[in-house]
Amino acid sequence: MILLFAFIVYIAVRLVSWLSTWTHPAVRVFAVVVYAALTLSIFFLIFTFDGAWAAIGRTIGAYWLGIFLYLSLSVVLIDVILLIARLITRPEKEKWKRVRFASGWVVVCLTACISIYGFINADNPRVVSYEVDLSSNATETSLIDAEQDRTGVEPMRIVLIADTHLGAQGTEARLPRIVEMINAQDPDMVLIAGDVFNGSILTIDSPETIAENLRAINAPKGVFACLGNHDGGYGFDETLEVLKQGNVTLLREDFAVVDDTCVIVGREDGNVISYGDGLRRGTYDAIFNRMGTQDLPIIVIDHNPIHIDEYASDVSLVVCGHTHDGQVFPLTLVTDAMYVCDYGLYQRDANSPFLIVTSGVDYWGTPMRVGSTPEIAVIDARL
Repeated sequence: MILLFAFIVYIAVRLVSWLSTWTHPAVRVFAVVVYAALTLSIFFLIFTFDGAWAAIGRTIGAYWLGIFLYLSLSVVLIDVILLIARLITRPEKEKWKRVRFASGWVVVCLTACISIYGFINADNPRVVSYEVDLSSNATETSLIDAEQDRTGVEPMRIVLIADTHLGAQGTEARLPRIVEMINAQDPDMVLIAGDVFNGSILTIDSPETIAENLRAINAPKGVFACLGNHDGGYGFDETLEVLKQGNVTLLREDFAVVDDTCVIVGREDGNVISYGDGLRRGTYDAIFNRMGTQDLPIIVIDHNPIHIDEYASDVSLVVCGHTHDGQVFPLTLVTDAMYVCDYGLYQRDANSPFLIVTSGVDYWGTPMRVGSTPEIAVIDARL
């Protein structure tokens, strides 16, 4: 928070300094007032407010958060370049004034280009595909070999999504399009790896519409989900009810046997869900012991991939979300350093399960993606 405040003040000072090279003092005052109002709008993302004005504030705050990130980075980058140039060239005062004027417009253009790209990229999810062999007669958990048909059985098509963050700016309106993308893949089963909602369901305009959209998912073997760290807040019971009305089977430290083909396990997030019902994450072994003898592939839905070391050879596949693949640079570097796998397909060794981490289909905070792309993942799994 201190670092954020320091950047806010620093950018304000640099804004006034740049405007002083070419504008009237009244314009500078107006610009600072607008800048302050935009910055304060970010608080609508931190605290839950009701009403139309709160919705407007959240929208402005969400967009400004992304713009402010790249405005800050652009200012720092240009200031470092200018500092080096000034130390080397020692320009005259009038010439330096013109350089400062031009550098301000470079910052504006750089910020605008990155922000526009990021907003457009965040609104255009792609489809990514994986193929895995989880069959019991495979010598090890392995990638499907297209030239070697072990079973003669068509793979089960699983669509994996995560991080819809319903309630964040624009996510509700995009849900029907996401459902269309899912159905276009002709899935047998859909897995939702948490963060279905963006905190309190009170920010949802129409929970009934959300349930209706979820019911439109066409997956003969079912739709299964776990909760994520954002699936909490006021109205938690209503959150659970919306998923139930949407024909989503929510697995919380529980499992489901799917047509004698596989077992789906849903884990509770490691973080205690705010305003939830108090259910805590236990151990995988406790769930496994309740299964009895199940000679079937086990697929675990676990929101956060940080828990991958909990699973051994008795688990075939773990699917996760949470990381957003960093969502925006330079946070993409942070998640890459934090996790063994923050995105994509990973297997520690032959005696470990596959891990598939999706970048998520929507966003958190700002409707922006730079250095990552939203997606739905299609997994063709031979069981």
